[in-house]
Amino acid sequence: MVLILEDIQIGWICALTIEASVARLMLDHVYNETIPLPRHDDNIYTYGRINLKTGDGFHNIAIAQLPLAETGKASAATVAKDMRRTFPNIKFGLMVGIAGGIWSRGIDVRLGDVVVGVSDDNGSGVIQYDHGKYLQDSAFVQRGVMNKAPKLLRTAVGIVQRNHMCKVRDYVTSLNSPKIRRFAHRPGQCNNSFIAACPRKGHRLTLIIAHDYLFEPRYTHKVKGRSCRYCASDRLRNRPKRSFTYPAIHYGPIASGDAVIKDALFAQTIQEKHGVLCFEMEAAGLDAFPCLVIRGISDYADTHKNDDWHPYAAAAAAAYAKEVLAVVPSTAVAQLPSIG
Repeated sequence: MVLILEDIQIGWICALTIEASVARLMLDHVYNETIPLPRHDDNIYTYGRINLKTGDGFHNIAIAQLPLAETGKASAATVAKDMRRTFPNIKFGLMVGIAGGIWSRGIDVRLGDVVVGVSDDNGSGVIQYDHGKYLQDSAFVQRGVMNKAPKLLRTAVGIVQRNHMCKVRDYVTSLNSPKIRRFAHRPGQCNNSFIAACPRKGHRLTLIIAHDYLFEPRYTHKVKGRSCRYCASDRLRNRPKRSFTYPAIHYGPIASGDAVIKDALFAQTIQEKHGVLCFEMEAAGLDAFPCLVIRGISDYADTHKNDDWHPYAAAAAAAYAKEVLAVVPSTAVAQLPSIG
């Protein structure tokens, strides 16, 4: 088929190159042709389709990536604005990528897990935690609550939840496909071990070379630019061992703001105040772009943050996004009003 602008009905936005790369790998078919774009649009798109789970249709999708070194809500808003103006039949979007998670004893968010920006109480799936006002003799009053995800997508999320309860997890199948495993394998445990220095004189601690370290909130990373093998293992938080290795899916509000968060105490404060499950930087700019926000957890928003989990977390989020789109009927998408 010859693809034209009017064929695109879903926009998929990524902030980072790794996120856009795994998004492309999730497509069931990639359109290699180039569509002439309006002069106002500075985006560069990847076009493709995702097949329906029922096998009787597909969705045409345009993937756009934010410019390099221009992450954040302003850049995301510009990309979304150009996407809306370029594709006259676009119905909704997805914001898919990585985020810093917040672990608590009540919600066991771990590296590689996925957070979906929907709320159990019919509230917003995204909270702009740094938008509000300061009142004299009063604390900061937060005011940034974003629009909910489109109803059709929230319905699809419910169907996916039901499937997962029945142990049908298509996102796991996608993650285990050879093309994804070659590109974004899960950082696993190693049988080797190393000796980590302990701050208590005379003690030596053995720490397994795992890749999911969660330290106490007040314990900061010790050697800049080096791995957590130089951190004290007696400051690791005690978490129960999971009985499964695939990413868990969590549903709840996502915190969005203009800063990269590397402060576990601050993250914990925002989590306790708003019930958010992770931090990211783009969704707050998409209030005029009806979308579902999906984030893979690549760090714990603390000083131990690094890039080790970026590929796998990005792939997990993209795999879940594909699973959601695969249960959305193409006929239902066609009947939605355009946002372009």
